[in-house]
Amino acid sequence: MTLDPFAKRPYCAGPHPFEILTRVDKPTTFIDEARVARVLKRTDMFARAKFGDMGKPNQDAARGGYFTQKSPMSQTLKRPIGALLVLKNGQPAATLSDGTNDARQNADAIKATAHFMRVDAVGILRCPDWAWYPHDANGDPITPQHPNTISFIIDQGFDTTEGSSGDAWIAVMQSMRGYLRFSLLGGFIAKYIRNLGYSARTHTNMDSEVVHPPLLLLSGLGKVSGTGEVMADPFLGPWLKSGVIITDMPLAHDKPIDFGMQAFCESCNKCARKCPSGAITAGHKRIFNGNEIWNSDSQKCTTYRITNQGGAMYGCCMKTRP
Repeated sequence: MTLDPFAKRPYCAGPHPFEILTRVDKPTTFIDEARVARVLKRTDMFARAKFGDMGKPNQDAARGGYFTQKSPMSQTLKRPIGALLVLKNGQPAATLSDGTNDARQNADAIKATAHFMRVDAVGILRCPDWAWYPHDANGDPITPQHPNTISFIIDQGFDTTEGSSGDAWIAVMQSMRGYLRFSLLGGFIAKYIRNLGYSARTHTNMDSEVVHPPLLLLSGLGKVSGTGEVMADPFLGPWLKSGVIITDMPLAHDKPIDFGMQAFCESCNKCARKCPSGAITAGHKRIFNGNEIWNSDSQKCTTYRITNQGGAMYGCCMKTRP
């Protein structure tokens, strides 16, 4: 018995046996790509709360009361996450490295590097234009660029989650720890790609120009779940954080997966019953902005998270889910 997941597995395969899952040409949840509108970054609920769109109590809570700053450790992690933005982008090497034109070989090398650095799962896919925000935080237009996306999953820690109430301060601490881990490892991998002569830009929780959940779905790292926008991974569940690198490096793409998640969520509804804010929808999926999802009430969810006086942020929906 060994604690090393790679004792008998190549690093490019990752620590979890994704190879046992069924791969499909299209995700089992419908996406009407021609009708998916690019989502304004300004509609992010945390941003709306800070700007006062959700009322004065939510604005006060988001700016200085019950947001990440309520937990001293999570607030501490915000500064290094911001500092690591220096790794997000840069000029690629002037010439392409020899032997980097094979898409499959490149994909295996990137995955092996990421898994060696203890990223928990990696998926590679095309980057659809509709996954990009139309404007950045300053209001400047964003032009979709580069054909390939590398999606990363960071485990927030199952054992720690099991030991928490879901509303305990450790919930937001685990969240920020996951974001910090990708900011560091994703920045290193993007720099590695640029050293080979290709463009690469990381998209973190603090500075992302793309919407992450559909990219996880299309790259085979998760499935749409009953909690709405939260992707569920077959091995890590919903307790994960994501990060993305967009690049022009030639890369072989992965396919979506199917492990029966949709049928399970249709009949379970446990997360909806346990949600203290009543934000999670029980019942069938609906079409929302061209995506077939269980559409949760983001405003109710955000209000609970930033005004939670019994803890910090949230985690109860992920804590109670099967």
